[in-house]
Amino acid sequence: MTEIHTNVDALLDTARDLGITAVSGQLGPPSAGRMWLGGHSLDAILCPDHAERQVALLIAPGGSSEATVRLGDRVLGAAELGRLIDIGATTGANLTQGWLAVLTPAMWLERHPRAPAESGSDTLAAAIAAGWPASCEDSPVLFLGDAPLYALMAQANVGRAVTLLAATLANPQPAAGPLPPAASSQHAPASAAWRHEASAEAFQTVQSDAWERPRDPQAPEPTGREPAVGDRVVIRQGRRAPSALIGRAGTVMEIFRAPRDSCLVQIDGDSAGQPGLFCYHDEIALRAF
Repeated sequence: MTEIHTNVDALLDTARDLGITAVSGQLGPPSAGRMWLGGHSLDAILCPDHAERQVALLIAPGGSSEATVRLGDRVLGAAELGRLIDIGATTGANLTQGWLAVLTPAMWLERHPRAPAESGSDTLAAAIAAGWPASCEDSPVLFLGDAPLYALMAQANVGRAVTLLAATLANPQPAAGPLPPAASSQHAPASAAWRHEASAEAFQTVQSDAWERPRDPQAPEPTGREPAVGDRVVIRQGRRAPSALIGRAGTVMEIFRAPRDSCLVQIDGDSAGQPGLFCYHDEIALRAF
């Protein structure tokens, strides 16, 4: 029986060979701008000392069934960066370079100075006026340049699972932005044999335009349309929903863009202030009034 080499396998193999950080697993919803995987915040994994550095960050839909974190400390030069660009192009992953940092509203204001705020305005309000995402509230949030990590996750269209590769770059430059698609052609000699071995035919491609589905073939199909805030729904059997809540009704309170096809449901009868239930769209059924 032929063993299938998936995109995730290829990405994790590349991270190991290059000695860079790799994170793969089930993604939790953003909370005040922070994202979680396997019970750990991504800012604590990718930027534990809060030291700002220029990185190449690769984000790919799909990941291991359990949280996998492999920390690396190698600094990549041009040739190694070329290999990372190549694997990103081969697997269809999003690869961006920029300055990785954990920011607060006060730090945001230092980087985005504006005219003095109105009298009595606090730091958070001033930061929001200067472009700080209001949903991040007053929490420390991981940014790549001016983009919070959850926004990059949404751009990559990640669902139940995600794989991240993060590499510190040598000779950092002040400019930051997406790496051009043609960049991989500049680094052909060093990785030509490896690219041939890990050809596109060896991978299982993740369909970025398909609804995220659990691996359980018995799981129900998603509802006919995506839910919206305010929809009345019923919890049904899925991959995550607690059995005690199956059949309970509730209201959709928030829709998440990362992970895609997920939302927050407030279950009827829960006391005020209780956190809602994080659900994927195939774990709820729209309820007619």
